[in-house]
Amino acid sequence: MSISIGIDIGGTKIALGLVDESGTILLKTSFLTPRSGRNEVLSIIKEGIHSLMKKAEMNEWGKVIGIGIGTAGQIDFKQGCVLSGTTNIQDWNNVPLKSVIENMFDVPVWVDNDVNVILLAEKYLGAAQGENDVVCLALGTGVGGAVISGGEFIRGSWGAAAELGHISLDMNGRFVQLWFSRLPGGICFRNRDS
Repeated sequence: MSISIGIDIGGTKIALGLVDESGTILLKTSFLTPRSGRNEVLSIIKEGIHSLMKKAEMNEWGKVIGIGIGTAGQIDFKQGCVLSGTTNIQDWNNVPLKSVIENMFDVPVWVDNDVNVILLAEKYLGAAQGENDVVCLALGTGVGGAVISGGEFIRGSWGAAAELGHISLDMNGRFVQLWFSRLPGGICFRNRDS
């Protein structure tokens, strides 16, 4: 059996899972995201990967053949580097995540924006199967977005082309904080001042 490790680095938690080639999650675990900085985040990731690799071996599922990481922020997908990360993690900018994890574990590593990873999963395993043009809006600790057009991700030169939660309507306008609530049939966004 071919297995991989999937990691979601979010603003409030870090989730890790062992996944087989069909997308079935075999094991999962999560930790609170430390706000103290990159060293603590990398330590948790390293500990989690070691633990999952040992459990894969104990259960005779085979060797981990790759690691996929989704993280909040603008990502240089080709280099696997967090260019500008979430403000919830101190010092989560210019983090060469791909090379750090590959050097620790000697397996191929892919790093992308967390919402791109959500849309990728939907494209292969979920609601977007067979679709070539898809928009994903994710509401979590923040608001994120991902877009596939013509079967390809829209990334932009800096990895932020589809960051739908960071669109400025008027660069010189006043800051408006929004809040949302779930309503029957959808989600409502409103200006906090109204």
